[in-house]
Amino acid sequence: MPLNVIIGAQWGDEGKGRIVDAVASEADAVVRFQGGPNAGHTVYIGEEKYVFHLIPMGILNEGTLCCISLGVVVDPIILLNEIIELEQRGILVKGRLLIDPRCSLITPEHIKRDKNREHSLGQRKLGTTQRGIGPAFSDRAGRVGWRLGTLIGKIESGETLGLPESYLDACLKLKSSLADVSLIIYNMLNEGKSVIAEGGQGTMLDLGLGTYPYVTSTNTVAAAAPVSLGLSPRSVDSVIGVLKAYVTRVGEGPFPTEIEGAAADKMREEGDEYGATTGRPRRCGWFDGVIAKYAARVNGIDEWALTKLDVLDHFDPIFAAVAYEIDGERADELPLNTDTIYKAKPVYHRFPGWKTSTRMARKIEDLPFGARAYLDFIQEFTGVRLGIVSVGYERKCMIRLEN
Repeated sequence: MPLNVIIGAQWGDEGKGRIVDAVASEADAVVRFQGGPNAGHTVYIGEEKYVFHLIPMGILNEGTLCCISLGVVVDPIILLNEIIELEQRGILVKGRLLIDPRCSLITPEHIKRDKNREHSLGQRKLGTTQRGIGPAFSDRAGRVGWRLGTLIGKIESGETLGLPESYLDACLKLKSSLADVSLIIYNMLNEGKSVIAEGGQGTMLDLGLGTYPYVTSTNTVAAAAPVSLGLSPRSVDSVIGVLKAYVTRVGEGPFPTEIEGAAADKMREEGDEYGATTGRPRRCGWFDGVIAKYAARVNGIDEWALTKLDVLDHFDPIFAAVAYEIDGERADELPLNTDTIYKAKPVYHRFPGWKTSTRMARKIEDLPFGARAYLDFIQEFTGVRLGIVSVGYERKCMIRLEN
């Protein structure tokens, strides 16, 4: 009964979509289990670029069933446009995408409230994508929000709902994709089929375990997967944590290993670090081992998938934080108070750069010695083995490690 959870282990943008796409060919189904259209999962097939906000990455693999679970908040217009765009590009979606009717909806009013709140906060803004995610989850918690299946029923009964016709029409066009995702996945697992639960954001954006209040409006950690899928926690077979070889963050909040100036600009350009959803430039910094260890612990990560190792080909030296210094004292664990994290100064381990391309590497032995030493450090420091190393944006630029 293999349910494998793929989770971001930093502040999002770790390359989860890249990893889900890589392993989806081995799965019978891929299910998005949290978040909303604030996610921006990107993958390249040849020179073709695909960006997904709601549809699971498995849709690019023929024969893989894709589902959106009740833990996701859905903007029906964005979802419908994603479906239309994919089908125009020759990707079959109809019959392969199922949506749980218990998904909560993002309405135009939620988007308006989101934008107004960010504007009113001024310098204290959270840096949200302003796509209505927070207000939609707030209304769900307050038990006043719409569910997709319920709203479709109201539309068909002829009730006056006070929503734009284009919005209501989008909801109706999704009706044929509604299904009990929880039951379908439960049955698949009992039949011995393989399912991937795809997370939307990163561990450090978790509502409770992240750098509150600079977080998203839902739980992003692995434990949220079985809840959102309507399954027992015992259903989870393994957890894959996705790390970037360095760290990025979009929006406000503390970022202990953040760098600025020419080095940050170079990292941003070499890594194409611009938000897939908003287009905003990402803040960039060195690898943070403290956060990686924290993510390993709170998610129960079994193996790492490391992305964008090739970006570090251009740097010498390379740094990784192994602890923080806070008010003159060493801290080996992530502080619980966000204000304290703001004061954290990274204690770095320095690595010599390898200054040669890793993009042609297809097995670990192909990597230069410096790159292998860097990967060994990550495994030893976090206590979690590496299973996948990505060395480029193309599908073929992937190293699978035998453990």
